[in-house]
Amino acid sequence: MYKTKKAAAHPRRMKLLAAAGGVALAAPVLADQTEMVTLEEIVVTATKREEPLQSVPVAVTALDAEALQARGVANLAELGKYTPGLTFQTSSGVAADSRSVVFIRGVGQAEPLVHNDPGVAMYVDGVYLGRTQGSVLSTTGVERVEVLRGPQGTLFGRNTSAGAINVIMRKPTSDAFVGKVKVEAGEYSQQNASLFLNVPMGESLAMSLDASSAQRDGFIDVRDYATGRKVGEASDDDTQFGRLALRWAGEQVDAQLAGDFTKRRAAPQGLRMKYWDDAAMGAAFGFPAVYDFPPVAGAYNNIGISQLVNNQDRYTTYATYNFDPRAGEFKPHDDQDVWGLGLTVTFNINDQIKLKSITGHRDLEVDAANDNDGLPYHINSTVADVLEQDQTSQEFQLNWDTDQHNFVGGVFYLTEDATDLITTNNFGSDLGFILAPLAGQMPPPWFTEFKRDSYDYNVDTWAVYLNDQFHLTDALTLTAGVRYSEEKKEMTYGNLGIDGRALFFNGYTPLGPVTKEHTWDSTTGKLGVDYKLTENVLMYGSVSQGFKSGTFNTFAFSDVIVDANATMGSGMPVFVPNAIAAAAPAVLDPEEVLAYEIGAKSDLFNERLRLNVSAFYSDYTDQQLVTVLPGTVAGFNRPQPIVSFINVGDSEIYGLELEGVVKLTDVFSVDFGASYTQTEIKSVNNDNLVVDNTTGRRLQSGMELPFTPELLGNV
Repeated sequence: MYKTKKAAAHPRRMKLLAAAGGVALAAPVLADQTEMVTLEEIVVTATKREEPLQSVPVAVTALDAEALQARGVANLAELGKYTPGLTFQTSSGVAADSRSVVFIRGVGQAEPLVHNDPGVAMYVDGVYLGRTQGSVLSTTGVERVEVLRGPQGTLFGRNTSAGAINVIMRKPTSDAFVGKVKVEAGEYSQQNASLFLNVPMGESLAMSLDASSAQRDGFIDVRDYATGRKVGEASDDDTQFGRLALRWAGEQVDAQLAGDFTKRRAAPQGLRMKYWDDAAMGAAFGFPAVYDFPPVAGAYNNIGISQLVNNQDRYTTYATYNFDPRAGEFKPHDDQDVWGLGLTVTFNINDQIKLKSITGHRDLEVDAANDNDGLPYHINSTVADVLEQDQTSQEFQLNWDTDQHNFVGGVFYLTEDATDLITTNNFGSDLGFILAPLAGQMPPPWFTEFKRDSYDYNVDTWAVYLNDQFHLTDALTLTAGVRYSEEKKEMTYGNLGIDGRALFFNGYTPLGPVTKEHTWDSTTGKLGVDYKLTENVLMYGSVSQGFKSGTFNTFAFSDVIVDANATMGSGMPVFVPNAIAAAAPAVLDPEEVLAYEIGAKSDLFNERLRLNVSAFYSDYTDQQLVTVLPGTVAGFNRPQPIVSFINVGDSEIYGLELEGVVKLTDVFSVDFGASYTQTEIKSVNNDNLVVDNTTGRRLQSGMELPFTPELLGNV
């Protein structure tokens, strides 16, 4: 990341040395040969053209392959450690599978549902990734990662209301044959291996291969509570990655065809129940406050839940898994198969005009399961989560560069199909059969504790965007951009018991699959100005709009649901009006962001210190969030709260960001970064929205947004 420059001898120093006599006469020659280490110029493509990072009037963090390796970044989830304003988490706990939960400057996607689009767009060689599942990508073969903060809709194909993570893979070159092998070993039987080959096949033709394998035993012991015997491990990993690319790099045409695959076989994070309140749980279900929920008769030496919870250490879970005749073999796992093809063709029409075509197809299959209660009981488990998704996208970009203008125009199209079949055990087999006799009610044979949610999600979207940088003078530039987006979505949702049986202890059951569709459109824009204060100092400011299209509230799809209480005493399921449908719409409005930003980029002290700072303020409206509405729906033994996916209200977000690097010596440098972010909910659409069902805490003005720490920093 660094380069050397020969330093010119200082005139005054040369005069002083000359006056010192014969020995000093050689000093000017030595000074002239002295090399001064300065920071390297980093080239990025954040604005759809190659230009120095310090000349881009956008808040961008760029890490090349060398920087990623030096920081030990093995996958994209670790970018959050080194990027101001970025929160990158994986929901590998309750969600069973590893999916990304990404926020930039307080805006992102809190609910990783299959029908909830990411707020932070991810691109691999220009191809948009439609789902958060399967997006925790390996950094094997990555040439550079760019994290752009703030709305980027006038430069990128899909919605980017929060920002974009742009992954650029290394390209084959015809310069020379290159072969690299890397092997690593570590704790918990960690074994990593990677291979890189670059093979010239002619003057303009080359091929490259990237492959890697990462294996690690789990660091959470799964033990049988009755015997203490270790029966398994959680949080292990076994991931293989491969990518093959073929490139023709001619003078007029540069074309690359690449294919990649990722195969992951892993166990989710081992969950552990940390706290159990007998009195609260007893009251919640209408039983004596002193009641300690026991296990199934004869199992686990009749140890109750509260005693079990108090006897777990940090790296042990008693969430053991066994065969249930109604659900089949249940063992937590996270199996992912992801593959994709991409064809990028760049036509150099002349010295000023380039036309690029980006064609992509991606396919995703996830089979996951997890124990969500952290106990050796079937109380709450994701027995199976099977997701399949495929997408095809096409984007055309036109770059036109003159002395006064840098113009980018693009057309984008995406079609996507996704299905998700989730089987859950909601307060299920063990707890259900424990509580039912106490209430004087045994579940009839047509009931099941296992709920099966079926999602069939289809998207067709297109957009056109224009962006122009108008250079008024050598130092002053104006930027203007506009974007039009149109998205059509269709969702078919069903909520059924296994084998078509009605649900026991659940009040969210529609009669059958229900289909809804909707179309949204939006026009957004950007205005900016930047000024080159000196050769090494750039000042900039901008105002931009972000848009994330609406989606569906599947909780409200059906007008009627099963009344579990009434059904318990009858011979057939009893259906009642769905209180959720009455309290919340089935279609959510889009999220919108209006963002203001000012910043400065500078290389100081003879280019030994790079310091970039930015300040931002955003109006965030109609945030989409799963919450609890006022009222109740029919449930077992007592009414249950109304859970729904809705637009909750409006917020404001503001903060400061700083990042830089200082080169202290030829071999020693320090990178640093920090962010300060304040979020505040300014208004809510309903004063009775509940965000914590355990405490009853309501959503209200003055609260902070989730997944956004006030302070982040790294050195």
